Amino acid sequence: MIDGTLVTVGKTGTKVYKAYKSDDSDWVYLYTLVPADGIGRKRYRVRQTEIRPAISAKAETVNTSVGRVRRPKSFRTQYPEYSGCTRRTYVGKEWVFKVARYPGDNYKNRVEAARYAAQTGMHEDRIVTTFGADAARALVRWAKVPIAECHLLPDGVLMMERVEPVYNLNSEEGADELSREELEARNYRRPNWAGAVDCEQIGYNRQGELVAFDL
Repeated sequence: MIDGTLVTVGKTGTKVYKAYKSDDSDWVYLYTLVPADGIGRKRYRVRQTEIRPAISAKAETVNTSVGRVRRPKSFRTQYPEYSGCTRRTYVGKEWVFKVARYPGDNYKNRVEAARYAAQTGMHEDRIVTTFGADAARALVRWAKVPIAECHLLPDGVLMMERVEPVYNLNSEEGADELSREELEARNYRRPNWAGAVDCEQIGYNRQGELVAFDL
């Protein structure tokens, strides 16, 4: 209980705890609890950070460039799962779903969604309002990097178009990557912006364009 607010607390280190809550307006808050010096009962200094605003109504479908796509209700159990440092990725036939490993810790999801929004021409002020000022500031680093189509869902999950990877960290022995022969057939040339992408995880989208799928 923090100032009368019920939160979920998870230990992230020997001295720092983080707690998350959502209120009725769908804002998500992060609380950082740092043990304070004192005698007797353990006390904490608390900082509150607003993580993200409501993105949309809790809809079961998402408006995409290929029409309305229904979000699967059971991708956690039916889709192959890959784990990264901060997210778990569930891979479907046409879309993948990226889920933060810790509640509320969806910074990379917000950044990638903000990058795609900027790519579609969304005004900077609206990007800040929708995805947060920290996500908007992070776009400077990837200003010249095209990203696969993606949409941030109301619960913070990122739905991203599945691409044909040139290189994929989650691929088992390259099984999900395009072969050298396939790349040669497409006249593949490493783009200049590839170095700005995490481990150069890039691939071809449904339009045959090279895009990043993990910033």
